Amino acid sequence: MLEFNNQILNKLKECKNNIEHFIPSIKIGDIWRGTNTKNWFEYFDVDWDLSNLNIYPINRYELLKEISQIKKNGNFDKFKIRELIVKIFAWGGMSKRETTGKLAMIHIDRYEDVCKNLLKNKLNNISAFKEFYELHNNNDKNSSMKGVGPAFYTKLIYFLGNQEGLIMDQWTAKSVNLLCNNKIIKLDSGYVSKRNKDNDYIAFINIVKKLQIELAMYSLSETEALIFSTSRKVNRTTLNSEQNLIASEWRNFVIENYK
Repeated sequence: MLEFNNQILNKLKECKNNIEHFIPSIKIGDIWRGTNTKNWFEYFDVDWDLSNLNIYPINRYELLKEISQIKKNGNFDKFKIRELIVKIFAWGGMSKRETTGKLAMIHIDRYEDVCKNLLKNKLNNISAFKEFYELHNNNDKNSSMKGVGPAFYTKLIYFLGNQEGLIMDQWTAKSVNLLCNNKIIKLDSGYVSKRNKDNDYIAFINIVKKLQIELAMYSLSETEALIFSTSRKVNRTTLNSEQNLIASEWRNFVIENYK
């Protein structure tokens, strides 16, 4: 039976309470804002173009609202799908390195259909994870998904799906492992490993569900946003320096305590 480490759980509760008390005007999911999507995309030399890209940082709520409207409109054009993929990657701060962002853009055709099926509700969260996992771990260099590991394909699942498939990146994974006193999610060199399968993702989601109850959070999405936290080094919001220290308190705790 899953039990949380009470000391660490109490620290998370303290961080949550501090945010609610000292920064009552901001939602937890608004703490992290992405980068300028237009600048991020234009860094890459690809043979296709996108025109409707934001030139300012956006938060998860703004991005979710835009995706929701596209679902309602039924606009599943290839370039609209690519636009959303780019916005999600820019929001998540994907690196522009040749082994990540560049490959993700060059080979976008290899995984955009999974994204489309998620958007059209033809795939549930776990089925989408399985498909991304197979594409990512495929040894065929002509068909494998390159540059997009679990930290980012779970972002695609979260934003394009129903928000019950959660973001499993290094910060949420380390948070879960810390809270459980167990290496539930596999990490390689500090990052979520490509070895994590769908059963690991299911375990991760179930732990966050239990955490939602423990913290009396409004939604799974808000619970995941709390443990995702934000960086103390980069203030991507309108918070002042003191508020940013409060907002990033959990992230800093994870950095100092995860072994």
